[in-house]
Amino acid sequence: MQFSGVNMLARVHRQAWLRRGRAKLRRLAHDGSGAVGMMFGLLVIPIAAGIGLAVDFGRVYAVNNHTQAALDAAALAAGRVSQLEKVNTVNKASAAAKAYFATAKPTNVVQSSIQFSPNALNTEFKAPPRPGCGPRFSAS
Repeated sequence: MQFSGVNMLARVHRQAWLRRGRAKLRRLAHDGSGAVGMMFGLLVIPIAAGIGLAVDFGRVYAVNNHTQAALDAAALAAGRVSQLEKVNTVNKASAAAKAYFATAKPTNVVQSSIQFSPNALNTEFKAPPRPGCGPRFSAS
């Protein structure tokens, strides 16, 4: 008979423990005092990733603009040389464009070279990008 009394006492203690646990969980569910810390902890990783992407894309945009400006300046240099020179115009203009682009492009970032092509009358010079080839970034 004593054995069943011990079981009854254990059941009463277990029910009391469950009631206290449910009450604590209810209070915890309605308590918002630690919500700021938890939200910060959950959102700090996506926010840091977003900031990192913004910085990286900003750098890509700046390098693309710098490279395009260097390409435009090289084409203008080739045009100027072709206006001044009367002998071997295409080779001198091409050399001037390549030299100007090599000095004006962003250093340690872009690994590219200029391809220079005049039209048949040597009145228009183009420096077309190679297909599928934008600026390639080096790790150095």
